[in-house]
Amino acid sequence: MPDLAPDQAALSKAASEAGAAAAAPLVSVVIPAHNAAATIGETIASVLGQTYRNFEILVVDDGSTDGTAELVARQAGPLRLVRQANQGLAAARRAGMERAQGQLIAWLDADDRYRPSMLAGQVAVLQARPEVVAVSTLFEAFDHAGARPDVSLTSYYSRLAGGPASLAALYPETSTLALADRGLAYRIGRLYPELLLGNVVHPPTLMFRRSAIAQAGLPDPSLASGPDYHYLIRLARCGAFALILEPLLDYRLSPGQRSSSANLGQIQRGIVTVLERALAEDPAVWSQFGPHLRGRLADVYGASANAVADTAKADALRWLAKAWRHGQRPDLPTLAKLALPRQAIRLVRRLRHS
Repeated sequence: MPDLAPDQAALSKAASEAGAAAAAPLVSVVIPAHNAAATIGETIASVLGQTYRNFEILVVDDGSTDGTAELVARQAGPLRLVRQANQGLAAARRAGMERAQGQLIAWLDADDRYRPSMLAGQVAVLQARPEVVAVSTLFEAFDHAGARPDVSLTSYYSRLAGGPASLAALYPETSTLALADRGLAYRIGRLYPELLLGNVVHPPTLMFRRSAIAQAGLPDPSLASGPDYHYLIRLARCGAFALILEPLLDYRLSPGQRSSSANLGQIQRGIVTVLERALAEDPAVWSQFGPHLRGRLADVYGASANAVADTAKADALRWLAKAWRHGQRPDLPTLAKLALPRQAIRLVRRLRHS
């Protein structure tokens, strides 16, 4: 067979590269980072170690003061550093997504670790199922002492307390992909409006189609707490979600993380804000989901009132009134916190733990 002419060879190479790009879409891994110097190197290394190779990493340094940006700048590989003044998680995710060049976008937190086949598995599901907008995975937790088998997707999110049964209800379709090295089991479901009743998707395991941004928009930086949950609700309105039934993320537990019990009051405030905003964005959902939503709101308002009753009594009273309006009577612990001065509550807590 005669050699191709130079221009023909160039055209053939270009066509081959275009076909490879279509078969292996670019994934933009967005990593917000604030004072993450102790963990960000390990996180980046876990992305660089992926079996799937067509990716870029965007680390958004959100006003760190511990040398995070300088550490990231020394890293090699397909990595871009974005620096901004401290504006919070949603603004950092947004900044990364605005600069992402991939057809697919993945979220990763600056203290967690991908397992080597994370991106390969997620891309395979999204390529096999064009109706799926986003895919997440199971995870395994760890802390400074080692593995934490007591923390998993089904224990972390209260809506999944029923374990496999709850997952099956939310993701009713089950399927398996034949990969080169194994079969990849996953489930598919429509999570909207179900997500309004409580989150079930772990944000650091998320990958979604860039095209969904046209409908879902970008994360809302005005949300100081709960921006990930709000964005998941928006994404779920765009189409089906898939869940890979393998733990492909190592999730780090630490006392200072946003989801720790020390931040319970802020977390509850965030849930209230997210639900009220999501319902304002889609008021039609009341017609088909009203009874479920009223129960959910009653629980959220009641829990929020209890969480802040000893520190923000005006907010607690307002939320108690809303809980009552949705059918929930005030509980005795919340009323006791409202009635007692803050110093008395602290004394009771000290005595309880002494």
